[in-house]
Amino acid sequence: PLYLGYANPDGTVGPLLLDHYREMAASGASLIVVENAAVDPMGAGSPFTLRVDEDRFLAGLAELAKTIHREGVLAFLQLNHTGRYAYVPERVAPSPVGSYMGPSREMDEEDIGRAVAAFASAALRVREAGFDGVEVHGGTGYLIVQFLSSRTNQRGDAYGGPLENRMRFPLRV
Repeated sequence: PLYLGYANPDGTVGPLLLDHYREMAASGASLIVVENAAVDPMGAGSPFTLRVDEDRFLAGLAELAKTIHREGVLAFLQLNHTGRYAYVPERVAPSPVGSYMGPSREMDEEDIGRAVAAFASAALRVREAGFDGVEVHGGTGYLIVQFLSSRTNQRGDAYGGPLENRMRFPLRV
């Protein structure tokens, strides 16, 4: 997947996004992985990021899946939470390690549980929208890899320290 920023400013699917993926599906590909969709508004990297955190996004996502399927192509949707790179006033992360976006607040147990549940709820919505599968975005410095990295995860609890602990959040997701 490649992030395009073609979603409408409210995170819904718009005509430009549909046109792009229609063209991609017609290219001869057998599988299209649609760019990252925010599982939580606190984890959206831009106002132009697809969202899948509420049922109100289902109609547009269903139209996107149908657009890809019309070409006989499988459709996956990438799920993401950007953590400390989120485009929101208060960013959350495993530890309060800042970024070019500014400071972030360390996630507490409730935040962690909410993020795990957000990934699960989003996956169910993706299935309901008619996609064939999901890809969990675990790279490029976003929340999952923020937990894995000893540089961005400086926690002293069950989610920090040795790799076995730092893997706990990604494995729960």
